[in-house]
Amino acid sequence: MNDKRKAEITRLVLKYELRKDGIPLGTNVHSWIGTIAKEIDIATQEADVFIEELMREMLDDAFSTKTTCKNSFVPKKTPSDTK
Repeated sequence: MNDKRKAEITRLVLKYELRKDGIPLGTNVHSWIGTIAKEIDIATQEADVFIEELMREMLDDAFSTKTTCKNSFVPKKTPSDTK
């Protein structure tokens, strides 16, 4: 397995865990990101940029009708939805 594929899998696992555990929103999000950055020993600014990007991807996934993630929390349309 090459490094690119490992990075893709890592990103999918991280998104899965964030969906499962939830993401704090509002004023708590920066504190949450700061705590994570400190625990994994990276710059808070790097963590902030990365997590913001990841959260935007997750929102795009959630509102996409062509999502590939099983756990995206997008309700499937039923025939009665089209009436």
